[in-house]
Amino acid sequence: MAAASEALKLFLALARYAGNSGVRLNETSCRYQVVMNEVLLESVQHYNSLEDAWGSATKNANGDYVYTGLELLLDATRHGNSAYYGYVKDDGCYSFNAVKKGYRLAVHPYEYNTEEIRAKYLEQLQMIGLKLGKNCQVSLEVKPYYAGNYFQLQLMAGGEVILISGQQYTSAANAERAQDDWLFEVLSLLWKDSNYSLNATANRFELLNGSAVSGYFKPSGDAVLSADDLKEWKTKMQQSALYYPVRRVKTAFGYTYSFRLYHDDFIPEEPVPDENSGCACDAPPPVRKPGAIIWESAEQYECLNAAIRGFYRFCTALSIPGNYKPSLGEGCGPFGIELVDSSYVLAANPQCYATLPAMEDAIDRTAAAINDEGMHVVEHILLRPRVDDDCQCLLPVKPEPLCQLPWEEEVVGYDVDPEDAVFKTTVVPFTDPYSFVATIVLPGWPVRFRNTSTRAMMENLLRKEAPAHVLLNILWLRPRSFCEFETLYRRWLQHLACKPVCGDDAHIQCCLICYLFGQTGIMDAVPDTDTDPDCQQITPSCFDDNRQNRLPESDFGDWINRLFRKSCDMQEIDCLSNETTPPPGRILADKRNSAPATTSPQLAAATSPQLVEDPASPAAATHRSNSPEDVLLRDRKGRQRISKYKQQILPVDADNIVDTEAYDRTGKFMEAGPLNMHKYSTLADFLLKNMPAGKKAAASEQALLLRNATWLCLDQLLLRVPVSIAAHEKKQLQQTLRKMKDKGINLAALAKDWKPEDLVSDENEDLVAQCLRWMK
Repeated sequence: MAAASEALKLFLALARYAGNSGVRLNETSCRYQVVMNEVLLESVQHYNSLEDAWGSATKNANGDYVYTGLELLLDATRHGNSAYYGYVKDDGCYSFNAVKKGYRLAVHPYEYNTEEIRAKYLEQLQMIGLKLGKNCQVSLEVKPYYAGNYFQLQLMAGGEVILISGQQYTSAANAERAQDDWLFEVLSLLWKDSNYSLNATANRFELLNGSAVSGYFKPSGDAVLSADDLKEWKTKMQQSALYYPVRRVKTAFGYTYSFRLYHDDFIPEEPVPDENSGCACDAPPPVRKPGAIIWESAEQYECLNAAIRGFYRFCTALSIPGNYKPSLGEGCGPFGIELVDSSYVLAANPQCYATLPAMEDAIDRTAAAINDEGMHVVEHILLRPRVDDDCQCLLPVKPEPLCQLPWEEEVVGYDVDPEDAVFKTTVVPFTDPYSFVATIVLPGWPVRFRNTSTRAMMENLLRKEAPAHVLLNILWLRPRSFCEFETLYRRWLQHLACKPVCGDDAHIQCCLICYLFGQTGIMDAVPDTDTDPDCQQITPSCFDDNRQNRLPESDFGDWINRLFRKSCDMQEIDCLSNETTPPPGRILADKRNSAPATTSPQLAAATSPQLVEDPASPAAATHRSNSPEDVLLRDRKGRQRISKYKQQILPVDADNIVDTEAYDRTGKFMEAGPLNMHKYSTLADFLLKNMPAGKKAAASEQALLLRNATWLCLDQLLLRVPVSIAAHEKKQLQQTLRKMKDKGINLAALAKDWKPEDLVSDENEDLVAQCLRWMK
């Protein structure tokens, strides 16, 4: 009874948010169902296309991954429950956000008895933050300098030298390595009066570490220094150290760094337990922390540079009132305050939970859903052709001639000639891609599967547990690829079981083969160790095997994967259009027919994408408007055309291109997302440079790549929301088209084969006419 009551409460809470309800296509009955889901997260950013929302992962100049869209959220969740930040909404219920690492910047070190007292101090902190803003800075800096035959370190405050190291270094590199140690040695010595000394012989101030001189300072001029001068210098040094924000703590694994902010005007109120509150919880009384430290960093950093960078982020956040958040806790207190970076919010939970435990359960459900692990096994023998249509998408045959295995088998029978009693042959791997081969499909984003070592361990375990005669092809798929694969895989299983399948089931097997071996996106693993870009040092991993190269299991798996994917040149069939789920509360009428399949890869490469519509279809008659249905249809057609362009360059033999980089650069351009005219013109210049002159140009491999890249560029221009083309983009496009014409490419044929009718709307028809005029 209690469980049913809780389930009813959850259902009623979900019913309050319209986004939880939707429409889903039942793949067996081919009817639509109204469903109620729990939307756990919604992105705070709005995207221009489905590709942008799914996101991507690219490497920057430093070799670090840069994530976008959904993949950015999945990368953030690698850091566990610290990726989720709970808060109280205005109406008193609880919810949470998904945030990037570093969202929590600092914690106020004082806790208060009541929410009213906390609100008063929160407002005071906001006023202090507005005054400080971006003006807070790191007061001390250490720099090496050349002192003749050796190097020394200088401690500077506000650009002025206040201390010079007593130790001398033989090289600048040695001095730089000693910077952090000397700085924190000095900071630890400044608070003890006996460490200050006046060297009358050298007429200078000295800071002692026992009997050794840690640092010294000699003021300019010839005046003889006195004890009063020493006292004044000591006060100046201690004042500088008081405002220095970074602190260092020694641990079993080295040092950790943090920052804090001291402020003179803040006077904390001594918190005492409220005996009259009637609170029955056993929360301990708040602990008074000494000094006027108003903020302490919420994160421990690996090095000084990272801590300073975090401090400057903290300074920027101080001037934004919305970054001050009351920390979550029990209703009876104590009540704390935190400072966050609101720009680090990736997604928000739209629900409203009545209690803190209910919100925490929702966070657990979110983490479990993101890191849900599982796998699919596709036995290649089940992909063998069963009908004539299946013969147009056979699995790639790629024999390995360097690996020929002798095979002997005894022939049993009464009438067997003794000379033929043993049958001898040679087995060549991959001559038969169907027998004794299986493909394992795994999600590449769960936390346990993100790094190279655990993936290699998983692959090794799968191969050990599989029968010895079965070869495994293991794929770690990106989120979008995994989702689309599962759609095709479910339809294929329905088809094998002779159960009804929605839509055209003539090419179900071809759809699965073509997608699995030709279009799936592989999700790269992250390194076994996390490298902080500010630190130039590595945080050890419990899986680190101290080997420089990748594990042999991973190399073998990559080789098998490339072997199957490289030869996947089957013609693409429009497989997913009938599986597109309508938006909640609306069912779209889409009576489109797929284009006739071409008969050869050469013919597929020579023609532009054609999407045939039923003239009587409402979509064909009204697709020019800007209604949600027509915008969705045009976007869907645009995605289909992009897939066609990618498929049309598959017959290109990259090894025969003059510059083998051309094929790779064209593929990257097609995967790059929203249109960047500069990237297109750069790619076109590269292809034109390596294109043969005269009549051979139009038939070259580079021309095929350039035609498909140009069609893609024009399509993306038409699908922009709102429709626009900047003056510099227009100039770049016209210049590129002129260069193509000068090289011998027939622009009229290019325009004729483009066929933009599928993408024309009332808003972009003028732009279509412009583009066609440029290609005359």
